[in-house]
Amino acid sequence: MPVCTDYDGECMTVPNGGSPMCVAAFMPGFFELLIVCSMAVLGVVPFWMICSKAGFPGWISLLILVPMLNVVLLFYIAFAEWPALKAQTGRESAE
Repeated sequence: MPVCTDYDGECMTVPNGGSPMCVAAFMPGFFELLIVCSMAVLGVVPFWMICSKAGFPGWISLLILVPMLNVVLLFYIAFAEWPALKAQTGRESAE
């Protein structure tokens, strides 16, 4: 019984008749990794800038890569008191 089969039901083997390529069938290729990494960068960089401008540490923007924590981060940024605004209102009242 073949361990790994393709769509036609035939065993997928290396051209020289080696072992089945089941492990290679599930490994992402270069373009898939490039797409995933670019999506991660395109998601983290804007949140990093938002967190920094709001007065939060930028590294918390990495939480958007974790499922469910990204929603928590979004609500935290939306409803928390921003340290940058606190500092700005403190300077305005001192003047």
